[in-house]
Amino acid sequence: EELIMAAGFTPCRIESGDGREEGADAFLPANLCPYVRGLLDSALSGRCDGLHGVVLVASCDAMRRLADIWTLYVGGRFIHRLDVPRRSDCLAENFFVEQLRGLRSALEREAVRRIADDDIARAIETLNETRKLISRISLLRTDPFSPLTGSEFAAIARCAVESDKERFNTEARRFLSAFGGKVKDRTERPRVLLCGSIVNGFALQELIEDAGGAVVTDDLCTGLRHYDGLVDASSDPLRGIARRYLRRAGCARMKGADARIRRLLGLAKEHGAAGVVYHTLKFCDLVQADLPRLREALRQEGIPLLHVDRDGASAAGGQLTTRVEAFIELLEKGSRQD
Repeated sequence: EELIMAAGFTPCRIESGDGREEGADAFLPANLCPYVRGLLDSALSGRCDGLHGVVLVASCDAMRRLADIWTLYVGGRFIHRLDVPRRSDCLAENFFVEQLRGLRSALEREAVRRIADDDIARAIETLNETRKLISRISLLRTDPFSPLTGSEFAAIARCAVESDKERFNTEARRFLSAFGGKVKDRTERPRVLLCGSIVNGFALQELIEDAGGAVVTDDLCTGLRHYDGLVDASSDPLRGIARRYLRRAGCARMKGADARIRRLLGLAKEHGAAGVVYHTLKFCDLVQADLPRLREALRQEGIPLLHVDRDGASAAGGQLTTRVEAFIELLEKGSRQD
């Protein structure tokens, strides 16, 4: 995001569509990641026509195939593939710095201007401020009597990745000033940690809330994890960016499953989560591979887990609604026994 901003463009995340993925059927098999299929469907249906260009991150095999198909069949004025290592050691950092240099050069050619270090420094400062503001807003939902719900936080986090960052920062500061001291008189609900795969939209958060739960924190690429960590502006800008992106809280495609499990346990305890909802997208082997270890670690701590396996961004069906309602009821019974 920093380099895109420094080049004079506005970075935004492409939404994965509504879950139908009809256009992607001609190019991708049905048993491929529904998020990737949804991204391709968004492009084929014209929902991405307003974009100047795309940077496609080769984060897994499915995303690599998306980059191939996008280049061949979608096209566009600017398409750049960015390879991101799965480790965060010195060798990985050096590799990623070179990848960022390549992105910087490609953006300079497209913008027909030189991206100076000062431009990158200003973008770093703006995005660091966005991350701080999102973290402050997230803390509002941890208060049992705060009027901010988990689904409302998800909407704010989504707005942050789709908006001009300086404008978002201004609105976020205004929001915190006007909203921070307000409280809602409500019965305390069972507190839930939501983690796992990308969650498009807010249907899952709203389902948990409608069942009587409260999503008090999350560990999602589309949620709080996206804003974890700050870029060190005092170092070489590209190295600072590389270090932050590789060393922030990682998703399941990064090495270090044991550290991830410990982090999720720490999040659950820190925010007083009575239970964990672990969301996976069908056919995402990377996220599903963490599930057995996480389930066992939570079992040892006496924290219940609900595994939700969904296909795309479609709204919750009756079976999922019943399962979530039963899980929240289980958490309510546990809190009464305590």
